[in-house]
Amino acid sequence: EVRDRGKKTMYELIQVSERDYYIQSPAKIGLVRLNDSDVCLIDSGNDKDAGRKVRQILDANKWHLTAIYNTHSNADHIGGNQYLQRQTGCRVYAPGIECAFTRRPILEPSFLYGGFPPKELRHKFLMAQKSDARELTPDALPEGFELIPLPGHFFDMVGFRTPDDTVYLADCLSCRRSSLFLPTPPPAARSPPWPSTTWTRCWRLPNGSSASAPSRSASRRSCRDSFRITVWT
Repeated sequence: EVRDRGKKTMYELIQVSERDYYIQSPAKIGLVRLNDSDVCLIDSGNDKDAGRKVRQILDANKWHLTAIYNTHSNADHIGGNQYLQRQTGCRVYAPGIECAFTRRPILEPSFLYGGFPPKELRHKFLMAQKSDARELTPDALPEGFELIPLPGHFFDMVGFRTPDDTVYLADCLSCRRSSLFLPTPPPAARSPPWPSTTWTRCWRLPNGSSASAPSRSASRRSCRDSFRITVWT
């Protein structure tokens, strides 16, 4: 079921533009319709159960999953990769060194511990199931997608801008020097069918456009830039 108003429930599919959606979850999952039948995901949630919920959404809408594009390799963003890849045959892409972590998830708790991690650190919140990931390059993206380098939270984290001008940013960080406040857009900029929201603290993307600071909010539109963004943490 797709809803765009009212209280959001866990694993509800939320539409933010003509072709762009996200799935409400602890680590929100982006979904983009590439055509009438094919879709891709931006991240896959935190575990196999998240993957199952995604599969149910795909089946309910008769969508075929072609690829998962991971923003970075933290377990709560790649945890559904293995299940969905085995169920659908989709490709998995991760940028730079994130690809190595996605293929060998034990690297994340090892990196945090400074050596082979003890059993107490080898759990799903730090160590996802491995998936057959390929290194993400601009050529691997669907037509019209833009890759946005966002290193900081993790080594080679990236964001994605879609042809509908939605930007999926994952776990971004910002500092006081790069932040600014924007006013609430007028009602015309928040008209249905997209969710009406207010602006919060923002920062500049590399191309000079603005993005919301880390929050659990979903979709925002700048009346100044006519620029829609999607953010999750």
